[in-house]
Amino acid sequence: MGVIFGIVILIILAPILLPLVVISIGILFFMLKFIIGIFRGFFRI
Repeated sequence: MGVIFGIVILIILAPILLPLVVISIGILFFMLKFIIGIFRGFFRI
């Protein structure tokens, strides 16, 4: 009973959560590239 209820909630929330997860991963990846770029800039000086 509880497992089926959980799966139903997952199916309902998946279209809402998926874009948020993709956006958050994209932001983290962009920040990581930005930080690496700053460190490279410091090492050049």
